[in-house]
Amino acid sequence: MLNQLEFNSWWKCPLLLCLIFTAESFWMINVQAQPPAITALSPAGGQLGTTVEVTLVGKPGTTPLQAACLSDPPLEITVAEKGNSLTVQIPTQASPGIHWIRFLNSAGCNTLLPFHVGLIPETVEKEPNNNTSDAGQPLNLPLVVNGVLEKSG
Repeated sequence: MLNQLEFNSWWKCPLLLCLIFTAESFWMINVQAQPPAITALSPAGGQLGTTVEVTLVGKPGTTPLQAACLSDPPLEITVAEKGNSLTVQIPTQASPGIHWIRFLNSAGCNTLLPFHVGLIPETVEKEPNNNTSDAGQPLNLPLVVNGVLEKSG
């Protein structure tokens, strides 16, 4: 009986340690910080002197997410707590054209994404608009309409 007890105790300890280290390695893999993988902004621009609510397309990675604008004067960007949207305040002194935005967190950063600052008013498409009978949104020109193609054809 003593030999059986010693054998049972002997193999349990290494097995238990092996299970603990294996579980810990899986846990470490799952909780590692992920860099942002944001692929697009919607809408992708706004008019001088306005504030634009922008949805991020892609994965924000590990939060908190930060945004940096590489322009002078920079656009004022506030990222939502969940990292899925942001508010862009476009100063009236900003230069019209492309402004580059980079997203970063503790794990890294993504590639630069363009944000177009324009001189004329902008609007966002209204859904549903998949058929010509649905697309009854009146527009006063000149106007930029920002939209996302959700279906091909």
